[in-house]
Amino acid sequence: MSIRVIDKDFNLIAEFDSHESFQHTRKFQSAGSFDLNLKRNDENYKYLQRENIIIYNNDPNLSGVIEHREVQGNFKSDSLPVKGCSLSGLLHRRVISPDASSLYMAFSGKQETIMKNFVDKNCINPTNKDRVIDNLVIAQDLKRGKDDNWRSAYDALDLKLEEIAKYANFGWDVKLDLEKKKFVFDISEGRDLTIDQNTLPPVVFSAKFDNIKSRHYTESDINTCNSVYIGEKETEGKAVLNYGTGKGFERREQFQSFSGTVDEIKKESEKVLEELKTLKTFELEVDPEVNFIYKVDYDLGDMVTLQDNTLGITMNSRILAITETYVKGQMTLQITFDKLIPNLMDKLKRL
Repeated sequence: MSIRVIDKDFNLIAEFDSHESFQHTRKFQSAGSFDLNLKRNDENYKYLQRENIIIYNNDPNLSGVIEHREVQGNFKSDSLPVKGCSLSGLLHRRVISPDASSLYMAFSGKQETIMKNFVDKNCINPTNKDRVIDNLVIAQDLKRGKDDNWRSAYDALDLKLEEIAKYANFGWDVKLDLEKKKFVFDISEGRDLTIDQNTLPPVVFSAKFDNIKSRHYTESDINTCNSVYIGEKETEGKAVLNYGTGKGFERREQFQSFSGTVDEIKKESEKVLEELKTLKTFELEVDPEVNFIYKVDYDLGDMVTLQDNTLGITMNSRILAITETYVKGQMTLQITFDKLIPNLMDKLKRL
């Protein structure tokens, strides 16, 4: 497994094979990360300078920007860990900065268009040219999503993109285009591979199919909310509105400070209630080549079906994060899923 090191202008700095381990996490709606560990006294450590970019195994999806280096040990058995973010982490380096004449930066239109406008005005065509991110471009706007409107002032750009993406049910990423020597921002939607659809071959993770090595299931009401009060509690004449369905013993209330029109307040309440609903999720270590082939039959952002007969759970969920770990040439695959959605269990019984 090779490691290629380039600079931000795509100039090759080094390429080598020697390393102890490599772990890379891709995320559907936020920036990912990587961890690289080199052998003691590895002379290639000198090439792994902060702000350089690594590409693992010639796979642009397994790339990242070096942000952190260490030397650990007692001189005889030093370890050399290197860490960084996926290319999407470049957008964490910018806040959303309105023009001097405006309180907010605001956009209306299709949700994809809004996300790309925020990136354009803060990274590619900002008023202050010092804010331009070298070699970053935006993929063609396909105008996906619903008509919407968003505004922001000095929020971290990547966190605002994550917020919009969760509301719109999109993913987003910055990919490496080695041929054109560009970093390309784009959104994605993922595929529906659940048993509830008939268009594509379904993907089912189940011990019955021998494609799960281990699983971690979480079900939690900690810090959840099913009734939100939202508005400006200390501003005279401003209404505080209540949204949600919680009642009686099971009702869990929270307050969210927010200023805006009634429609904007309602949209904010929907986001809060979605983010703070009861958590039911899986993390799975799966075999990438049993029954379904990773990156062929399924990938990041896809909706799949999960079954655990021991727990009595059959649910649909989106793949939100994938962690690939390489040690001595062997790869393990860890998948993190979104909150679980009930499906049509009778269909799975027929598989």
